Amino acid sequence: MYRVVLFLLISFTYAFFPLNAGEKDDKLIVKSIHIDGNEKTKRNIIKRELPVKIGDTIYSGHYEALKQQINNNLMNSELFNFVEVTLDIKGKLIHIYIKVDERWYIWPELYVEIADRNFNSWWKKREWSRVNYKIGVSHVNFRGRREEIDIQAQTGYEEEYVLIYNNPYLNNDKTLGLRLSANYKAYHTLDYKSLDNQLLYSTLPDENIRNNLEINLSLTYRPAIHVSHQVTAGYYQYNMHDTLLDLNERYAPEKNVSYPYFSYIFKADYRDYKAYPLKGFYGDFAIRKFGLPNNDVDHTLIKGTFRKYFSLTNNWYFATGLVAQNRLGAKLPYFLAEERGMGYGRDFVRGMEYYVFNQTDWIYAKSNLKRTVLPQHVFQFDFLENKYFGQKFSKVPLEIFANVFYDAGYVAGSVQDERANALTNTWQHGFGLGLDFVTYYDKVLRTELSWNHKGEYSLFFHMIAPI
Repeated sequence: MYRVVLFLLISFTYAFFPLNAGEKDDKLIVKSIHIDGNEKTKRNIIKRELPVKIGDTIYSGHYEALKQQINNNLMNSELFNFVEVTLDIKGKLIHIYIKVDERWYIWPELYVEIADRNFNSWWKKREWSRVNYKIGVSHVNFRGRREEIDIQAQTGYEEEYVLIYNNPYLNNDKTLGLRLSANYKAYHTLDYKSLDNQLLYSTLPDENIRNNLEINLSLTYRPAIHVSHQVTAGYYQYNMHDTLLDLNERYAPEKNVSYPYFSYIFKADYRDYKAYPLKGFYGDFAIRKFGLPNNDVDHTLIKGTFRKYFSLTNNWYFATGLVAQNRLGAKLPYFLAEERGMGYGRDFVRGMEYYVFNQTDWIYAKSNLKRTVLPQHVFQFDFLENKYFGQKFSKVPLEIFANVFYDAGYVAGSVQDERANALTNTWQHGFGLGLDFVTYYDKVLRTELSWNHKGEYSLFFHMIAPI
């Protein structure tokens, strides 16, 4: 069933909506493109994200659509807080004027982070020992070319060191990208299996119960603004204490495991605003290979996503999404499956945040009906404006949306899985009411009162768009 669902997902993830198609109104030629406000960002980086170039033909009936598309593309680059687009028409020629308000790009990282699957799982128990303390620095527009450098060190519940370099524009056409990452992580406390859809933990206070080393190299091909292909090759090494294998014989094939990793991801992203979409659609397809054939680690996962966003009328919006994952071949050992089940990241049914499913074959659908409570309003805080930061923090946009939602999902597992976790092989349902806050630097805060099919209800908080 899941392969059929994934095939359908792939079929709908790519569509092409040409800007110049449609009724044949008056034709105008793009004569010039003027960009202002880009103190750090290179002009050619901005022009790469534009849907038109000098010499292109524009139909008069598409002026507003063109302005909106330019705004959406530049905001989705995550380089700017505000974008203003003006079209100046002179005879058969059109001049495009773009004014950008750049973000702050260099971020010292010094903060506290919870170590649980999500904030709600941590808040339920409020164990302050399960907290990480992170220090580092991140530059998200290095050299004004949208390059990213991120260096992090972490202590507390988990010890971690991270190094990331990302260059999305390797060649002159700006269609090829490169990403390098290295991550080392060590644990004193770690979950070793799930029982009754809750994680069970083991602790070794004086030594590491597990440590991981992950190194990845990714190449991205982005032939068009909204479409990309990414290929990744990596090397993963896991060293585990005997305790984990004693507590769960299916935890790993042996205590020291190393293997190569490969993946391919296709994305078609036509959302108006990635951080909190109201119109457009998004689709992706991923295949991930852990290890090599005939080795102890030899596993494959495929996953597909499709999300569609509708603008209705009078500030009403609707969104729906479908996500499915299926393994090919042998069942994954626990150390590979633990963060690839439902209940991790954004893969969960709302109302079921307190439950976890470590099986890797699952499907879920989400739906949202929302209405604008506060249209985007920009609050001006003059005391935050100075010669160093300019207006990068003093102008704060805010939008508020009220919504109702319904989600459903299904996790497939073996009889043994079902005996240990009774919610396996059953449909999960959740519904409720929510209030979403959207502000600058792509920050989203959601508060939701949710019910599930078990008759339980609770108040949950999230920091990502619902769909």
